[in-house]
Amino acid sequence: MKRFSRMALFMVFSLLLSVSTAFAQTSKVDVGSGLDLLIDVQGTSVPGKPTVVFDSGAGDDHTVWQTAYVQQQIAQSTLTVSYDRAGRGQSDDDANIAKDGVTKATQLHALLHNANIPGPYLLVSHSISGVFARTFAALYPGEVAGIIFVDSTHEDVVQEYGEDLIHGDLENSDEFSWTDWLTIDQQIRQLNAQDALRNIPITVLSANCHGLCNEQNPGSLFDETKWASLQNKIAALSNDVVHTTLDSGHYIQLKKPQAVIGAINAMFTRINQQ
Repeated sequence: MKRFSRMALFMVFSLLLSVSTAFAQTSKVDVGSGLDLLIDVQGTSVPGKPTVVFDSGAGDDHTVWQTAYVQQQIAQSTLTVSYDRAGRGQSDDDANIAKDGVTKATQLHALLHNANIPGPYLLVSHSISGVFARTFAALYPGEVAGIIFVDSTHEDVVQEYGEDLIHGDLENSDEFSWTDWLTIDQQIRQLNAQDALRNIPITVLSANCHGLCNEQNPGSLFDETKWASLQNKIAALSNDVVHTTLDSGHYIQLKKPQAVIGAINAMFTRINQQ
């Protein structure tokens, strides 16, 4: 009897494990011009829930969403996607392909469609990829269920802090150049006229410390009041917004992963109530 009980428990545990992991697969997908991008798909599509698409900050690959198990936990309840932009992680690179916002948004769109990832999409975007999410929403408005901005960049960052700080950040990322940023800035200002996010539910998660931000080195690298003002500008892009400022550094998904997970789950509820 004890042997049977142990075997039964093992079978139940195995079943639960298979359900919890659901589906996980990485592959490389052609997004055009022979450029293959790596995509990491986890979970299964659930009726009434959008596919969650994670996009990383400058210089990062898709694993930044998995280090603190953000993608894995959300994949327990719906289909999720993270990916490497061109030149990051395991994705191909091509110096002849532009690195502007429109190109990044169209590459992501091609990746999702060529990989047969169903929409609508809930975009979860860190740092500079917040601009790409806004571009994606302007280009493909019918395919975006919502956006979660994780301490995302606003185009007025240069006006607030000057060129030197941003120029240095871009160079350190080894992904974007100052010329790339100037094009990204111009594009998003042109797209602003569409007011694409006005009726899209968004969540803005803002950090309050940018620097080492620990007990030994509590100081920020720059004026946090200005950063808060930029975060308010992102929040003002939609009439359906939840804005939360967290006691965290720039990488909220690593420092406060449950805040990101909670915001995604709360967004599911908001979307279903529309």
